Formats: sequence, structure tokens, C-alpha cells
Amino acid sequence: MPNVLSSRFSWDYLSTLVLRRGVDREHELIRPFSFVTVSLRTLTISLVLVDLLFIAMNLVASAAAREHLILQVPDFLRVTRDNSLPEDFNYIKWGVISVALIWMSIRDRWLAPFLWAVIFALLLFDDSLQLHERLGHELAVRADLPSYQMLAGDDVGELLVFALLGGIVLALTTFLLTRKGADIRLLSLRYLVVILALGFFGVGLDAMHQVVAHFVEGTFVDTVLPQILGVAEDGGEMIVGSIAMAVTLAADPVQHTAPDTANG
Repeated sequence: MPNVLSSRFSWDYLSTLVLRRGVDREHELIRPFSFVTVSLRTLTISLVLVDLLFIAMNLVASAAAREHLILQVPDFLRVTRDNSLPEDFNYIKWGVISVALIWMSIRDRWLAPFLWAVIFALLLFDDSLQLHERLGHELAVRADLPSYQMLAGDDVGELLVFALLGGIVLALTTFLLTRKGADIRLLSLRYLVVILALGFFGVGLDAMHQVVAHFVEGTFVDTVLPQILGVAEDGGEMIVGSIAMAVTLAADPVQHTAPDTANG
């Protein structure tokens, strides 16, 4: 007859039971992909340097165009142009973050990364398909939104669409921040800072860009100042995206306690 009171038998039995039920089990939430071995600092600096290189090439080409050394800034170098090389680099960031978070959610049986993956996938679709521009224009036309002194009807429509998308993000973030567990809150706070930073550049600085463009129209800085703000807006989004990608792939582990299904 087996020795049911032996420490080995009891440990094996309890370990199996705990693992199957997912109760009181703690493990380090390791990086999504084991082949990413560089430090957070190294990865962040590397990605941001690529962003700064794109921004510098755009600025140099703009200066050359103003001096009539070239006809215009090549479209594939424009930081402010959709489907350019800088923008394609940003699409890659949102895609990598989404895939990494989905894989993390599947591997660790954790709902929080999946919900954040939905948010970053939404960012990817918005950036690559110009959702807020198209929907903002459609809303402005259908609702006959008025133009204000410094904002056109399309701009108002875009801000309303941004508010709707922001509401979705806010609802998901609120849900996650009210779940039990410091791990969920830590993960969510990390990405909430990213979303707020993107909002500053994508909404706040964009609105400032429109206002400044209106005030300087016809002056000697008519083309220079709005262009600088445009590069700052999109360049800022690029740098925030690089930081978000680095945090996702190489941040310090989050201590994660396997939750029950209800808490996610």
C-alpha cells in the first residue's frame, strides 16, 4: 500500500491540484518572447534612435526644399504622411505590441493583456486606415458640423471621433484598474501612461497645430511653424510608440498571481 502520508506524495498531489485549479499560484510574468534578451534601456534607446533618424531626415529634406536644393520632401520620408517609412515603422510597433500581449494573455491565462491588445490593435487600425480622419469627415458631412474660427468642421468631427475612441479606452482601463491584484493595476498603469502621452501628441498638439496654422497664415512663418508642429506631433507619437514597444518586450517582470476566471 502506498505511503499516503509521505511528504513527497502530499506535495505532488497538492501541486497538481493547485496547478489545475489555478489557485494561489505565483510566477513571474516573463517577457512575451524569450528571444528578446536585450535590456529595456538598450531596446528603448535603439528604437528611439531610429525615430530620431527619421525625424532628422525629414527636417533636413525640408530645409533642402526651402533652399530649392530639391523640389520637395520625398513622400516616403515625411513623418507627417500616412504610409511613409516613419509611419510604417509605427504600424510595426502597434502590431508587435498587440501580438505580444495576445501571446502573453494566452500563455499566462490572463485577461488583462488581451484587453490591452485590443486597444493597441485599435491604434493600429486607426493609424493605418486613417479611421478618425475618415469617420470625422463623414460625421462632419452628415451632421453638418459648423466650422469655428480656428477649427474646420472636419477637425471638430475628428475630435468627436477621438472622444468616442477615448471613451472605449477609458472604459477598458477603468475595468482593469478596478480588478483585484496589483499586477493588473501595474500593467494597466504602464499602458495608461502610454495612451495619455499619445493623446497629448495626437489630440492636444494636433489641435494646437490647427490653431497656430490659423494665426500665422500669411506671415513669414506661415509654412515653417506649422510644419515644425506637425513633425513634433507625429514624431512624438513615434517616440511614445517606441517606448511602449520596449516596455512590452523588455520591461522588468510583473509578479502575476494566476486569477480566477471572474477577475481575469
